Amino acid sequence: MNQQLFQEKFAQLPDRQREVLLRMLSGETDAEIAVALHITESTVRKHIEKICKAWKIQPQPGERSKRTELIQLFLHYQPELVCEQNVVSKKPARTTQSNSEKQVSNPSYFNYFVGREQAIDDLNQLVVQGSKAILIYAPGGVGKTTLAWEYVQKYQPLLELWMAQEVENLTSAASVVEEWLRRHFNEEPGREFGIAKERLRQKLRNSQSTVGVLIDNLETVLDGNGKFCDRHRSEYLELFRILTDPAVNSVTLITSRERLREATISLGNYRLEGLSASAWQTFFTRKNIINEEHYPLLFAMNKAYGGNAKAMEIISSTVQLDYQNDLNTYWQSAQLDLLSEADLQDLIVSQFERLKRINLEAYQLLCRLGCYRYQDNPQIPLSGVLSLLWDVPKSQKLRILNALKDRCLIEFNKNEYWLHPAIKTEAINRLKTSDDWKQAHSIAADFWTDSIQSVEKIEEAIQAFEAYYHALEIKDFENAAQVILHRRKNKWHIAEPLGISFWRVGLLHPMFRAIAQIIDKVENEAILSELNIIFGYLNSLIGDILPAIEYYKSAYQLADRVLQKHPLQSLNINQEIRLKSVKAASLIDLGCAFIDLGEIEQAIEIFQNCQASFERPELHRYVLACWYHLAYLYSLQGLPDRAFQLAQQVDSQLIVTQWSSWSQGYALVLLGLTYANLHYLEESEQMLRRAIAFAEASNYLQIKAKALTGLAMLYSRQEKLEDALNYHQESIALLEKMGANSDLAEAYLQLALTKQKQGEWGESYGHFEQAIELFTRMQAVKQVERVREFMKKSDRA
Repeated sequence: MNQQLFQEKFAQLPDRQREVLLRMLSGETDAEIAVALHITESTVRKHIEKICKAWKIQPQPGERSKRTELIQLFLHYQPELVCEQNVVSKKPARTTQSNSEKQVSNPSYFNYFVGREQAIDDLNQLVVQGSKAILIYAPGGVGKTTLAWEYVQKYQPLLELWMAQEVENLTSAASVVEEWLRRHFNEEPGREFGIAKERLRQKLRNSQSTVGVLIDNLETVLDGNGKFCDRHRSEYLELFRILTDPAVNSVTLITSRERLREATISLGNYRLEGLSASAWQTFFTRKNIINEEHYPLLFAMNKAYGGNAKAMEIISSTVQLDYQNDLNTYWQSAQLDLLSEADLQDLIVSQFERLKRINLEAYQLLCRLGCYRYQDNPQIPLSGVLSLLWDVPKSQKLRILNALKDRCLIEFNKNEYWLHPAIKTEAINRLKTSDDWKQAHSIAADFWTDSIQSVEKIEEAIQAFEAYYHALEIKDFENAAQVILHRRKNKWHIAEPLGISFWRVGLLHPMFRAIAQIIDKVENEAILSELNIIFGYLNSLIGDILPAIEYYKSAYQLADRVLQKHPLQSLNINQEIRLKSVKAASLIDLGCAFIDLGEIEQAIEIFQNCQASFERPELHRYVLACWYHLAYLYSLQGLPDRAFQLAQQVDSQLIVTQWSSWSQGYALVLLGLTYANLHYLEESEQMLRRAIAFAEASNYLQIKAKALTGLAMLYSRQEKLEDALNYHQESIALLEKMGANSDLAEAYLQLALTKQKQGEWGESYGHFEQAIELFTRMQAVKQVERVREFMKKSDRA
């Protein structure tokens, strides 16, 4: 090997391996390296093994060890990195350095400093504003020490204090002051700490050049409340009063995973955020791991780890060593378990373990916060966070939340909070094995349900539905169903189940999938009957009419069975009305299903027979629903007098009736179509435009689409073909977006008829075929026959 090849191999070492190597060459033990880098001793040994493998160091049995070979290699090519202790093996083992002596052995540790230009500017600004000491706080691995070292090394002399990782190993502030005086100022400290600290103060005040001070890992000396622990409190308070003295000519940078909460100490506080995606891009580019095609992938990784600098280094090392620079393959595996790498897990676990030790309530809250998904609702309102502190007095809840904020273990913006994915992964793992698993999800579900009082917008529907996922996670299927059935009043109509709100705002398929996931697991027959109604209608909308019919029948039978099992006196009035409403709604929906199939006579029979069964006054709206459906069907069958009479009866009660959103919208649409069939064109347009206004006010997309199709038909009959086409296109766009195939089939048929009137025979034929395809999928034989009849008329023309 020549010098050039040696340097190339050294440059190719991943950052973490380079850190371990340099510390080993400087004489640190495995234990010291592990403490300094926040990893285990076994991980240190694994890194050294990989380094030896990179240089193909494999001594024969009986020869020198791999480490000795490695040291000899560096003695030959780069001797300045090798500590004397490592050269002369007969010398006594090196004693452990004091905390104030420990420092990064070689500036090459910081060779890959990227993405902190803004942070440097911010620190400069704090210094200009008069901050004598600045606390840089962030979770482990974000890059606090790297930034602090990069910033402070410009000052001379540079005083360093590298805190031990365990409280019992902490050096007293008195010892630190003594050492600084002797080493950097050639000053004897005096016998008492009081004298020593005043001598340090004078040295800092009288220094001709700005003195730099670096204190790393301050959290070790802090208790659960962010104050100096009792054993070291008085001395460290005095030391920090010196460092924050406005008269000293020094700049102190302090790194910590936690905020310092000492009222008498005035610090500049700087929360260090993770590195940006562009910084990761720069880093990985320098490592020759990525090109432009990897940028979206790298962005996802950066987001998952919150831009954590240590994660960036660990990932780059792993990709280079174990995946031959194949970032795609690495991420396919790693994204399934963000803490699959031992070093990454150690980084997160150490933070959880310390929090558990010093602040159990904050630790429990952090774990419980793992129950939230942070997906459709990526940020949790303050009330949602505090609801998880069910076992804590209200007066103490904010204090516990602040403990997480001070440790940067929870992200926040104003009054909304979230966990970074890597923290969330560990929180979930710990929550699953605790006694809080089910209760956390139950309380979170209640929070989401209670957080929405009215569903008027799509965002409100999504937020209310979040409760479903919590119930599903703990396999509480009946509560999952109750989330879908939970009724909310709003300004347009009487109480409406969330399942109906979902399709009203256009979220047809998400609700379909949600109900499909639980409908076979719900055992309560009353709940199941209501769930069948909603699921039947969703099936009908997507074009699965025959399964929808079975769900309607099942809903009727279940509700009837519950009413038969329980005498009316054992049911309260609300239970009785809800069960009878299920029976009524199932009959109405059953009739609608036959309309979709084109089975007009069968639909008429259902609506004629079911009117008499709605005897309670609270069910009168179902009688009106029968009337406006019959009015429409009679208008199709050439029975104008009967159709007009029923339409007028419904029309007179539109304003005074308490409709559901479905009934109110459908009433307006079907009355509009009925009047069109009866050639009352002005009344028809009025009804259809009222339907559109209602749909826009209530965000009921399906009603708007059906009303637009109705207007298109009306304008087409009046030969206003351009206007008709505009309405057709708007309607079809909405229905395609929703996936409402049943209504879409009719919309294509009507578009084909308008195109036919325009003489656009080719386009007309294409839309007829689209309608036939959808009706065929619906198994609506009579609808297919109806379309073919229109096509024959076109052929004859």
